[in-house]
Amino acid sequence: MGQQGSDGVGSGDAPLMALRILVVNEVAPGETPDWIEVVNASSSPVQLDQFVYVDVAGDFVKAKAFPAMMLAPGAYYVQDVDDATSGFKLGSDEELWVYRASDQALSDGVDWPEGAAPTGSSYARSPTITGAFATTATPTKGQANP
Repeated sequence: MGQQGSDGVGSGDAPLMALRILVVNEVAPGETPDWIEVVNASSSPVQLDQFVYVDVAGDFVKAKAFPAMMLAPGAYYVQDVDDATSGFKLGSDEELWVYRASDQALSDGVDWPEGAAPTGSSYARSPTITGAFATTATPTKGQANP
């Protein structure tokens, strides 16, 4: 594996040494509004607002907290991402990172290439939580990916 940079991101598309508590499971940057789906990959409930998301690795000034709610183990949460809610939108060649707010430790993230999630589709892990990301013909918003 490559070296991890100070922003917690390796030289490739996948984060290195991520906590993987709150996992990015699916993104839909071509929708109105854009949305991301995260899953609590741990065996304990997670207070969602203890995590932030951002579209630039390590940019904690721009990072937005998830809402205050408890997310059960294995539960999904879908966050709309638009200028009004997040202060940014997701593009067709973009990235999304989730960090634990208290220590800015990387939980998970994804960087997708141009055209990987055209309108009407998504870029999702298959299988859910552990699989590699790929373009999906039918988004599975708030549900397990095939």
